[in-house]
Amino acid sequence: MSIQFRKNLRITRPVFFMLMMIGAMLWTPKLHAGFEIGDYGTRSLGLGRAYTALAGDGEALAYNIAGLARTPDNLAFTSYANLFGGINEGSLRHFSAGVVYHDTPILGLMGAGISVFTTGVSQEIQVPIATTFKLPLNISAGVALRGLYWGMIPDVDPVTGIQDDALSKFTFTADAGLYYDLDLSQVKFPLGIAPKGKIALGLAIKNLIPMSIAVDSDQKDAGRLPVIPRMGIAWITSGGLVSIDYVLEDGGQLRAGVELNTLSVDNRFGKAAILVRAGGASDSDTGGSELSGGFGLRYNQFRLDAAYVWSQSLLDAGATQRYTLTYEF
Repeated sequence: MSIQFRKNLRITRPVFFMLMMIGAMLWTPKLHAGFEIGDYGTRSLGLGRAYTALAGDGEALAYNIAGLARTPDNLAFTSYANLFGGINEGSLRHFSAGVVYHDTPILGLMGAGISVFTTGVSQEIQVPIATTFKLPLNISAGVALRGLYWGMIPDVDPVTGIQDDALSKFTFTADAGLYYDLDLSQVKFPLGIAPKGKIALGLAIKNLIPMSIAVDSDQKDAGRLPVIPRMGIAWITSGGLVSIDYVLEDGGQLRAGVELNTLSVDNRFGKAAILVRAGGASDSDTGGSELSGGFGLRYNQFRLDAAYVWSQSLLDAGATQRYTLTYEF
């Protein structure tokens, strides 16, 4: 497919998609609203959330939709997180689940999920539905439509017995992403240099449609979704990886993570591996930082991941813990 512009400019579909992404990155108004909790897995958390160029599983629904095209098999996953375990006996909880399927009619590879964040007095629900496709030059692209619901449980005054008005909001937005990887064995380097593995590049934009998302007590708009572009690069080998992200939000956030394959077994009983992760993130707007660590266990089609995160500015709140179980089929 191509788009004819005047007579001498021919824009192919891959070029048009990239131009759209770059244009959205250049237009990034300072917007603030809710729906900060929308992750769909755990590996990213252990890597300091530097996952834009790595998303090749269900977490692509949160970090880079194009990564769904890099999933080797169909998969289903479920995740649970206890956010800031020291706050009010673990009242901040997050649940998510989803599926990636390669051969749906018409649309081909698709992913869908649900994310539920509860605080005891409020609830946020996100439901993304995504599709990806492969472009020439080893590029993948993806788009997603994400439905959003926010609701607050009305409070009752203990003296008067008067109940506050219930607040809720339903809307939608869209996400998009690009993914490119380069096999280093196919590149000729000078001086006999022969690096192993591959280089992956990711570009993603969350909330392409900055819809109104919050309401005040008069049911009027009180905020909009922030447009959040992110870029990532990763070096991936059989023994591990290094990943770096830059997120254009709140003055800019730099994220980095490493993963080491500490044990790999392949025998008559099956394939197994143990992965160890560490990462960190910095926020130039607040000057705060975040440290994380985690591990992954692999056995045939099953994956179990765990991660722990400590925030420099919220040490008294305790660590965030997340666990994910994935089955590939």
